[in-house]
Amino acid sequence: MEKRYTGRDGNQVSDGGFPFGFLLRQRMEEIGKIILIFYAFVLYYRKQRKAGMMITIEFNGKAERIAEKTTVREFLDGKKLTNPHLILEWNGEILPQDSSVWMTAELKEGDRLNAFSLVGGG
Repeated sequence: MEKRYTGRDGNQVSDGGFPFGFLLRQRMEEIGKIILIFYAFVLYYRKQRKAGMMITIEFNGKAERIAEKTTVREFLDGKKLTNPHLILEWNGEILPQDSSVWMTAELKEGDRLNAFSLVGGG
């Protein structure tokens, strides 16, 4: 036999005919809230931890703080350097623009990047 109870929030709740169903439903709601709070904490912790993982590189002679595990392409996109004729020197080595290194190589602490572009004129 189904019974109706007034829940903690004042709404009418049914036990669905299951003995102690109302109490079970209340506990499940509480557990759900605990899980949501825990998940929010985990997301906050990850964000704070990621924000703390910064490295310093040298770009065109100036120190730059960037997030750890940033690829060369991500860094250049963040600087809005999308010139198709860009020449990039990474730790003394020229990287061809069609190289997969731009997409996959992660910058590390102390790396040196220099970006150049050729300008024609007369």
